[in-house]
Parts: sequence; C-alpha cells; structure tokens
Amino acid sequence: MQINTENIFIGRAGKSVKSHPYDWRFFLKTFESLVSKDMTVVEIGCSNFQKTQDLARRCKKLIGIEIDKAKIIEFGGNIEVINGDWQDLSSIVGRSSVDLVVSSHVIEHVPDDLRAINETYEALKSGGSLLFLTPNRNRLTRIAAHMFGFEKKLIYPEHLREYSFNELMHLISMSRFRHYSVQGAVLGLHTGPFLFYLKKSPLILRNFVNFWLVALKK
Repeated sequence: MQINTENIFIGRAGKSVKSHPYDWRFFLKTFESLVSKDMTVVEIGCSNFQKTQDLARRCKKLIGIEIDKAKIIEFGGNIEVINGDWQDLSSIVGRSSVDLVVSSHVIEHVPDDLRAINETYEALKSGGSLLFLTPNRNRLTRIAAHMFGFEKKLIYPEHLREYSFNELMHLISMSRFRHYSVQGAVLGLHTGPFLFYLKKSPLILRNFVNFWLVALKK
C-alpha cells in the first residue's frame, strides 16, 4: 500500500489550523462542487461567523437555522438567520423551496436524526442535496483512547450519538433519499497541540476515519 506524502499532515496546531481544520476544508471543497451563485442554501447550526460567511459568499442566499437563541449572530447581506429546529425544517422554510442544505457537526446532537433528514427531503427542490459532516464512532483515536482508559476525556458528552459506517448506511436506507455518497475524511490525530493525520484514508482503513462526509440527493 502506497501513501501519497501530500496526503499526510504533521505539525503543530497554529491559528490557521484551528480556524480552518481539515474536516472543514474538506467539507467546503465538496460544498463548492454542489453550489452555484443562483442557489438558496440552508445551513443548519450557523453559530460560527467565519464559516457561515465562507458558505454565503458562494450562493445567492443563505438561510441559517439555529436552535439556540443565545448563539444567533446578526450577519446582514445575503444571510438570514432563523431560530428553529432542523426536525421542523420544511415548516420553517417551506416545502420544495431550497437548493442545498448543509450541516457540519450537528446531526449527532439531534434527537430524531431520521426525522431531520426526511424534513430536509421535504424542504429541498427536486435535484437538491443535503451535505453533512459528522464524527465516526469507530475513529482510530477513540479506539486508542478506549484501550488506554481515556475515552471519557476525549468523547463529547453533548453528542446524543455517533455513527459507525454501518449505522450511517442504515440511517440513509431508512430515509426518503435514494441517491447518496459517503466519504471518509482524516485518519489520525486531528485535535490537540500536535497533529498527525492522513487527509484521506486508504479504503482498507475507511472504517477508522475521524469523520464522515455524506451527500444525499433528492
């Protein structure tokens, strides 16, 4: 098995890495392949000013859905933020009304993940897409933490769940979407002062990546 050295990151977490970690850059690159300047995009969980701006400058209008009123930011321009719940998306933005729905590290917090996905299906126009990023429950760092007794310190207690590849595929199969792709991003240490990871994992190690990037098309 050969590994492209351009696929390897080794270094310390400087400001630029903290502001734009690789999972976000991977997410944004995929977003760019789906979006166009005439589209209306919904971002679920728009509480990061820079990331929302990154998305908004690539589309006609961005509607942010934020469940926590305390996290709502006033953006202006082509960004509108609504206090609401992903699980009620079609009643908030209307059925068949938006071109693209995106979320980064949100679905693992949602009580009814299947309902949220199916509500997205209702809100999307024909041919529209849902793009979401979420942690892998079987990521290599979590397995190592479990082996050495540090799992509780490294797992986010606010996550209601995390997904293995098979669990994610089961969720997709239960949804109304029939067209999908699942990509793995980052294999290795992606947090803390020292970083060591592969940006993309060899297929044989796919089950141990840090994050899943899922694209569903209506």
